[in-house]
Amino acid sequence: MLGLATLVACAPVDVGLQIDGGTSTGSTASSTSAATADGVDTTTPSTTAEVGSTSTSADTTTTTGASSSDGSGDGTAGVERSPCEAEQKVCAAVTQGGQPAGFCGQTLELEGIVAPLGDDHYLLEDCGGCELCAGPQYEIEFFAPMGWTPSSLPLCSRVALEFAPLDDSPWACGFVGVAVWGNDGLGEDPAPTYLAASIDVDAPGGVSGLSVTPEDVAPKACDMDACCPMPPGDYTYTFAGAGIAPPVVLAEGEEALGVGAFGVEYDIRNERSHVHAQCDKIPHMDWIMRR
Repeated sequence: MLGLATLVACAPVDVGLQIDGGTSTGSTASSTSAATADGVDTTTPSTTAEVGSTSTSADTTTTTGASSSDGSGDGTAGVERSPCEAEQKVCAAVTQGGQPAGFCGQTLELEGIVAPLGDDHYLLEDCGGCELCAGPQYEIEFFAPMGWTPSSLPLCSRVALEFAPLDDSPWACGFVGVAVWGNDGLGEDPAPTYLAASIDVDAPGGVSGLSVTPEDVAPKACDMDACCPMPPGDYTYTFAGAGIAPPVVLAEGEEALGVGAFGVEYDIRNERSHVHAQCDKIPHMDWIMRR
């Protein structure tokens, strides 16, 4: 796995997400070979919506909502601007009191009762469970192509959002993943309601069992020597594990509908999967799984 901070090996990538110091790490996916998916119905519909961006890698620290805005004392700075500004097509943004919440290089985990505020926009009271507790309130907004945001969030939800540093100076911080689980008050549904990743193609939010593997099927030459964090080219994603059989292989813009995973059915979309030959460009890697 390649660190997102290696983007600075060519040139700083300033996407405008400033944080004050902090030296945390994120990761982006490596390129490996992928299996083919026999008998899987994939389509390539047109996409008209232009959207924002979202969260981090699985090997980061988890921060609960109660401590997400106090600096946590571990030297990891908070996100000061929206993490959805890195030219991404898929994202989730979270704010508290009108200010971005979360820490770069960490997973921000919130759990509590959810109320809709409008299209793709929700209020969550973070109580660590399904009771009302007058806890801190967070606004969460999802960005994705038309029809690929969550259809709704469960009344009681656990939401894990991940953020990662994108360069060495000024430590720009971007969204790389989000996962949502529902809880009926008796226990959490182990099958996530919604999953999305950007830049880093790994399954977000500590989701176990799901494997998402990129393969460079149309390699391109890097325009500088020994600098690209991922080999340039056009990629496919192979979705496997979590009960997916056979593996599902999707090229950019392709969808697979009604795929069995985690014991339920999901629609899966490869929104983008290409890496520019210009080494100072953020990899354009975005995918979504929704129930």
